[in-house]
Amino acid sequence: MKHLEIFQLLKSKSDLDRLSWIKDKLTDLSIPFEDFNFTYAPSIGKKQFTNIYLPGSSSKMVIAHYDTVIPEFSANDNTASVINSIILKLRYPELNVAILDGEEPPCLGVGSNKLCEHLKNEEFFPLVDEILNLELTGVGRNVCLGARQQGSLKPKIGKFHSFNVPFSDSDILDRNNFVNNVVMFLLPDDSRGEPNLEYVYYCHTHKDNPSIIRLDDMEWFTDEYLSDFFKGWL
Repeated sequence: MKHLEIFQLLKSKSDLDRLSWIKDKLTDLSIPFEDFNFTYAPSIGKKQFTNIYLPGSSSKMVIAHYDTVIPEFSANDNTASVINSIILKLRYPELNVAILDGEEPPCLGVGSNKLCEHLKNEEFFPLVDEILNLELTGVGRNVCLGARQQGSLKPKIGKFHSFNVPFSDSDILDRNNFVNNVVMFLLPDDSRGEPNLEYVYYCHTHKDNPSIIRLDDMEWFTDEYLSDFFKGWL
């Protein structure tokens, strides 16, 4: 499994295609998983959803959403994080991973809300006490955390930038009292050497295309940064 798999996943023409690609890749890699199908039917167009669960033996979890607004313009949001989460599961089999549906508008956290139900009932996973939510992890080496999340996880991470950027899945986790979660995203430098927040606003636009992805940044994130963090976390 290589980080360049992002470009294969980006060839998917719909979220259903993306789901099929992810399940086929997990099967090819011999990673056990369970897909949980559920229905949610408010006044939105999409009613059928699927979360993909990769259980582990630890009390730690990484999540990433796979659904999109525009499939061909979803390189950083959130295809890169899907690939990174699968790579992390390969390297750390004890890690719990959830690849979630229904994060993007108009759903805004349908999949994470269902995950909360399963975590509270200890279904699919052992008792999970901390959750790392990966968003926008395809470019940059400035590690950023959502300013809204508090709890025991954030102080363990060390040096980071904090921005009050809304991400639906972590907001849903907060509302369900999973306070020990944090959303982590990457930003490249701007011309002043500061985190370039403009990249957040590439989401759901033609700017979120494969040309902005830096495979060396993705490799740094999983192979160096998270490797060091996981030594004291898992």
